Formats: sequence, structure tokens, C-alpha cells
Amino acid sequence: LPTLALALAVAACSDSTDPAPAVATIEWQRPAATILIADSARLDARALDAAGQPLAAAVTYSSSDTAVLHVSDAGRVVARDFGDAWIRVRAGAVADSARVRVHWDEPAAT
Repeated sequence: LPTLALALAVAACSDSTDPAPAVATIEWQRPAATILIADSARLDARALDAAGQPLAAAVTYSSSDTAVLHVSDAGRVVARDFGDAWIRVRAGAVADSARVRVHWDEPAAT
């Protein structure tokens, strides 16, 4: 009977898992500061741990004004209307943002 208790205790200890490493930073290529109306761009972001190693953490995107800029779950940005909006990227408790101005391409003076 003592052997069985010891085996159960060892099995219980071996089932424990280490917590996932925390997100320390987000690496992403910021969008251009200005974008033309109706243009689109693709954002690519990844979460990194404190040692700079990539993590499998989910990355989410959002826009401060979806009437101006729409950002899909996959990071595709579409300029919908004139104005300014902030694009925000988040992974775990870490977030970063960048301001984007949407404008109309005025024809060159001739």
C-alpha cells in the first residue's frame, strides 16, 4: 500500500505544467503615418518574451475610429474615410499603438 501512495504522489507531481511565459513586448512594423483613402495595408505583429523569443500568444488589432480605419482580426487595415485614427495592437497585457492619417491624394499642380 505505501508503494501505491508513492506512485500516486509522483504521478500527481508530473502532471503539473509551468505557466506560459509572459509577453514582454510586441514586435510589429508600424503602419505608414499617412495612407490614402481606399488604400489598404497588412500589419504583422508578434509577441516576444523578456529574452526576445517569439511566443505563441494571440495578437489582436483595433482602431480608435473604425469609420476612418478598419482593422481586421488578421491585421489588414483599410482606409475608409478622411481623418486620423490610432491603430492598437495587443498581446497579453502588453499594447502599443500608432497614429495614422487618412487623406485624399491631391493631383499635382500643372
